Amino acid sequence: CQNILKLIPEEGYHFITKATQQAFFHLPEDGLQHRIVYINELPGSEAADYSIRTAQSEGDLILMMPIKDPATGDMETVTKRVKGPVGFLITTTKAQMFDENETRNFSIFSDDSPQLTQSIGDITVRKALGETFKIDEKEINLWKNIQRLLNPDFKVIIPYAKEVFSSFPDKPVRIRRDRERFRVLIEIITLLHQFHRKQEKSKEGMIHLISTLADYYLAKTIAESI
Repeated sequence: CQNILKLIPEEGYHFITKATQQAFFHLPEDGLQHRIVYINELPGSEAADYSIRTAQSEGDLILMMPIKDPATGDMETVTKRVKGPVGFLITTTKAQMFDENETRNFSIFSDDSPQLTQSIGDITVRKALGETFKIDEKEINLWKNIQRLLNPDFKVIIPYAKEVFSSFPDKPVRIRRDRERFRVLIEIITLLHQFHRKQEKSKEGMIHLISTLADYYLAKTIAESI
């Protein structure tokens, strides 16, 4: 995960080890928007679990709180909004997360095979012998600048939505969220390929990005493995 962070623009993420219950509510209005929040271990996120789930489901965090007017000394209630969307990246050694979190995230499991353990051991030996392992700086900057060019404000249209989403089963109840997060996965892949996708302007002037079957194929390939 730390290597992945090297490929994300510095303005595109927060790396933290622990978040308190109200921490995300008190960020600036755009403090979470279009960012990844990477929390090093699951226990570091547990106090802020409610705000994390809310940000994932609702997009924005909205807090009503009383403050004292410095001029009059009177208490008044103000509303504070922290805008989304936001993504969360959390690591854990647990085999399963709480159900309410599980349906809002994609869980990717590590490879515990003896072959990988052997490969990691080989890397340790090579490091001990003085070899260094670094991603080329030009390649890192290329990854970062590609992301900076992306426009997050497109509305994605999935023309084949009926065929894909009507094929989902009707139970268990968690399918309601599973189907939705698969839709979002297709949208994300379409946004990543926005320079190669057809654009259409709506009557309201909004630019629509038209998803292709290639985007569905990539989403299906990713989702099947996890």
